[in-house]
Amino acid sequence: MRKRDFAARPTGRAAFAFGSLAFYAIHPPRTAVVVSKKVSKIAPTRRRIQRRVRHAIRPLLPSLTMSVVVYPSKAALSAPFSSLTQSLAKALEPRYNGTA
Repeated sequence: MRKRDFAARPTGRAAFAFGSLAFYAIHPPRTAVVVSKKVSKIAPTRRRIQRRVRHAIRPLLPSLTMSVVVYPSKAALSAPFSSLTQSLAKALEPRYNGTA
């Protein structure tokens, strides 16, 4: 994903236990995970957080109707994977059917 793919303003925002989400009306639905240097100065740590979040959101992708950008916090690195997945699912739940 490139920055220009998400050039429009987000249509909504949501928070979850390990970060925040931004929703875009871009079709087909896409996802992106953005980890800033403010979260971790070390690149391998940022990439590890990205991989964990991407893997957690993967089962939820077929049911999404909007594009999503995930901004995880440093807590996503040490959180149990099951709670990370549940938290993401709960935050994305209103967006499954295009509601909210």
